[in-house]
Amino acid sequence: NRAWVPDVSSLASEYPVRGGGGRLMAGLATAEQNLVWGDDGVFSFQYKGAFGAAYDVFLLGTKCGLISRHAMGEQNGFVAWMGNSRQFFIFRGIGNNALGKPEIINCPIQEDVFRNIDYVQSLKCHVGVNPEFTEMWFFVPDLRDVDAEAHEPGECSRVAAVDWTTGGWTPHMLDRTSWQASG
Repeated sequence: NRAWVPDVSSLASEYPVRGGGGRLMAGLATAEQNLVWGDDGVFSFQYKGAFGAAYDVFLLGTKCGLISRHAMGEQNGFVAWMGNSRQFFIFRGIGNNALGKPEIINCPIQEDVFRNIDYVQSLKCHVGVNPEFTEMWFFVPDLRDVDAEAHEPGECSRVAAVDWTTGGWTPHMLDRTSWQASG
């Protein structure tokens, strides 16, 4: 029996997400929960399997929403993303039966990235996870690389890469419109 109508005798449910998430942007399945971002905040959906209420839904934070649908990545339980509040964030998950909170990542090149980003093209921002080198690469369209004479929109041409084991950041110039990790 495949009943897709929410009722108390099945796991089908509906989940209003209120309280600061803004316009919903994207979701990501992690080991302990599903994260759902809006343009202003992020929610945690934790599976509990109860009839009529399969998930607990929690607002993890506001002012930490995504800049674009693909501007987040996950590795080893850590989730990092580029926020539209001009900051980078990390979420470390759940610990000691308490919800974690999104944390701002200290980024010494943050001012350069966000001062020069082409906000008209910011929905093109995306993240590439490079597990071999424990890095997340944040790709952004940069105003310094737009061809004004050709009147072409900016593509992602710059990268802010962070090593999640050391916290070190490295800027790169690299044109990429998508990413697939090796292997």
